[in-house]
Amino acid sequence: MPVVVGTGTESEPGVSGFSSSSFAGVRGSNTRTGVGVRGFADHNDGVRGDSKDGGAGVRGVSNGTNHVGVVGESKGTGNGVLGIADSGTGVYAISKSRGHGVYGEAQNGEPVAPITGGIDGLVASRAAVLGKGMNISVLGLVNPGGWHPEPGLSNARYSIGVCGAFPSHYPNDNPGREAPLPWDVPFVSARTGSFPHIGVYGMANGALVGVCPFAGGYGLIVSNTKGGKSAAFQGEVEIEGDLAMSGAIQTLGRDCAEAFELADDCMGEPGTVLVAGEDGRLSPCSAAYDKAVVGIISGAGDEQPGLVLGGARPDAGPCAPVALIGRAWCKVDAGFGAIAVGDMLTTSLTPGHAMKAGDPMRAPGSIIGKALKSLADGRGMVPVLVTLQ
Repeated sequence: MPVVVGTGTESEPGVSGFSSSSFAGVRGSNTRTGVGVRGFADHNDGVRGDSKDGGAGVRGVSNGTNHVGVVGESKGTGNGVLGIADSGTGVYAISKSRGHGVYGEAQNGEPVAPITGGIDGLVASRAAVLGKGMNISVLGLVNPGGWHPEPGLSNARYSIGVCGAFPSHYPNDNPGREAPLPWDVPFVSARTGSFPHIGVYGMANGALVGVCPFAGGYGLIVSNTKGGKSAAFQGEVEIEGDLAMSGAIQTLGRDCAEAFELADDCMGEPGTVLVAGEDGRLSPCSAAYDKAVVGIISGAGDEQPGLVLGGARPDAGPCAPVALIGRAWCKVDAGFGAIAVGDMLTTSLTPGHAMKAGDPMRAPGSIIGKALKSLADGRGMVPVLVTLQ
């Protein structure tokens, strides 16, 4: 039976303890498996500790091996432990040995909301969760026995170690939420499978940001210790600075192109053979054996440029990627001679079309490349190994 029972009113606490010395105002002790102090509240605080002079509002001390200084438990939709601070720290935890400063665990089976976390942090201006550690500042561990939001997938599981979200993007029951969850993104789900276990997931306009203040360090390090892929990106990737690589670049595209400004009479249709004008802009070829030939507009047929050099200047007109080396589809006219595999191609009188280079005396300086497919007559498209010479 309890030794002291206090029942408070709407404005007064059931039990109050004050101390002006170094001893506790209220102390609860239990030498067995019970609870030293327990507070219940229907609408306000079960237990509340206020400190004005630098001491602890509530202090939990555990000297045992597997014991806990403070336990916050919530069996409903509330918070087990809630820390609120106007200027300092809402919850501040220190571990002086091999333990955890803060240990948060969520053991829900199938929650009402899509996400239930061991530790949730929301903040207006500074850090929601701030960790300082000799080895690990913030550690997120997941139990792969999670819950999947899709109906009919009762055996599917998902888990996120650390989820960082901008408050307005935090997932909830609102179908109009701006930020998708990992399993809402086909690119992500296709690479994580039916059992996505994600270490860190970010939802914001800067979902993942790494900043290193040291010249010899790295802002972001990604590694796959099993020999698989270390990273996957969907969409454009912007790099400001140099890119140093120790391995090969592999692309689905098969040519190396450069962005060139087009003349007014050039529609920029892929496969068109282009020549340079006096102003540096490119136009479709219209003469045989033209030494001003530059290349073929990339992107015709099933081929796309693998690498595009340069870019459109703000003051430039319309541009197009022009294949300078590699394989690209090219417009050809076999009316000047049947084209066989291996024939060298040059410019022709037909605008934007190549032809077989049958005159070895005129060919040097006007060769576009080597035909990789034959065309007996008429006009058409053939793949060309671009080798300007």
